[in-house]
This record gives sequence, structure tokens and C-alpha cells, in this order.
Amino acid sequence: AMVDSTRFAAALEGIRATVGAIKEVLREDVALDKDVWVYRASCRFDKAEDPLLLLIALTKEGKIAGLAVRPQPKAYDSPHLGYVTKTPLQLPLADGGEWYVFWGGRTLAENYHAASKSQRFAMDLVIRKDGSSHAGDGKKLTDYHCYGVDLVAPADGQVVWSCDSLPDQEPGQMDPARPVGNGVVIDHGNGEFSLLAHM
Repeated sequence: AMVDSTRFAAALEGIRATVGAIKEVLREDVALDKDVWVYRASCRFDKAEDPLLLLIALTKEGKIAGLAVRPQPKAYDSPHLGYVTKTPLQLPLADGGEWYVFWGGRTLAENYHAASKSQRFAMDLVIRKDGSSHAGDGKKLTDYHCYGVDLVAPADGQVVWSCDSLPDQEPGQMDPARPVGNGVVIDHGNGEFSLLAHM
């Protein structure tokens, strides 16, 4: 991601000019995330009032895939955290095979979506084979094991919105004007709805 050592040095200098040097590391962890090792550290910096999150992503070959300092995310304090659904839901998977919840849960550690009001209870599902969500380098949609797999409704209901006319986005690309992409909203009654997005 840094291309060469000159750009890497410039990125470090830009961070230092903005937030200063690291004064203290409060906590840190390393995790494998989509075939990239990610070092995360909550740090106090000279020029920042609140702790910030330092992220360094490394490929398995030891190359820098990403470098960032950003504010610590906070989970959205939803008034629905104690809500229990009335509709019995199932994963919307037609094949009945084994799927993996890549992001999902009520805490930021389990689910980065928890920071967003509109995605507070969202889940990302993938199919993993030999510990990976894709074959090859993952640069094409067809590399992903879940690409083209049939989905079913998570419960009975009425479709109240759908879209299937948008072009597929290549891995790593987003359409900010239409972040849901192709998808469907199902009204299950009782004021409960499901949204299946990014189809």
C-alpha cells in the first residue's frame, strides 16, 4: 500500500504532524483478517486529547497493506439492545451448508457494524474453505466461495422493497450513493423487517 519507502516515510510524518508521537500504548492485539495480519493498538498521542486507534496491516509476505490512525469507534447506544425478535429467523442460506459469521454480534470486538446506527445489528456471512473466504488472490468476485450461491428468506413475509438492477461491485469497491446495492427488504409483521444487502 505504501509503494516505496519514501511514501511510507511521508505517511509516518503526516501522522506525526497531525497527532504527534505515541506517548502510551493502552492495549494492543494482532489478528488475521481476510488473509492480512492486522495490528491494532489503542494509543495516547502527544497532540490528541482522547486515545486513538493505530492500525497496521501486513500481508503474509510481510509487506504493508495499510496504515492508519483513527478515532476509537464507539458502539451505537441503540434503545433496542434488549429486544428479542418475535419472528423465528434462520440464516437465509438455501444450500444448508456451513457458513461463517465474519462480522456479527452486539460488541465492536465481534462486529464493526455495531458503531453504525443503521447497521447496529448487521451480520456479514461468508463461506470459508481451508480458512479462507476465497480462492486465488480474491481480486475477482468469482474467487469468493459464496459468490452465486442461492439465498432464501430468513422467515415468511412480504417483500416491500427489492433491487436487482445494479452492477456487481468488484472486491474492495463501494457505491456510496447506493450502499445497500442489490438486495431485498422483507416485512415479517409485528413491526419486524429483514434486509438482505450486497447480493
